[in-house]
Amino acid sequence: MRKQHIKSHPVASLYVENQSWLRGWLYRKVGCTHLAADLVQDTFERLLKRESYGDVEKSGAYLKTTARNLVIDHWRRKALEAAYMEALHIQGEAYHPSPEEQHMHLDLLNRIDQVVQRLPVQTRQVFLRVQLEGWGYAKVAESLGISVSTVKRHLKAALLECCFYCE
Repeated sequence: MRKQHIKSHPVASLYVENQSWLRGWLYRKVGCTHLAADLVQDTFERLLKRESYGDVEKSGAYLKTTARNLVIDHWRRKALEAAYMEALHIQGEAYHPSPEEQHMHLDLLNRIDQVVQRLPVQTRQVFLRVQLEGWGYAKVAESLGISVSTVKRHLKAALLECCFYCE
């Protein structure tokens, strides 16, 4: 009885019809069969979390877009992890967090990165220039053609979003 329910689920038939080509497409993007298989599962997991399936049943476009976004997220996480590991290497023995601490730091960095990617463009530019590049408010204001008070407003919005999301 349970099998019948699973087979009648709209995503089940979509999976049967599309997982093979999607796995091949992902493999060409990432070059690893295991990662491609994981991303296929993540793609369908996202689909299952949707409240409705709408026209998704009729088109692989949603699957391809979701898979593409997952690939982008994967490479962004890898780049962030590489930058973090490089920063640890530069610190040398002065600061060497435990593997658990490294995992927590990377998780937090990934969550902050997700928040920053969703910020409006100008807010993101202000945040990155102040927080990562160490620019002063006046320099940021001049570079973006905005006032210092607008820089402060954008920075406050970005920081609040990061704090709210990362709690």
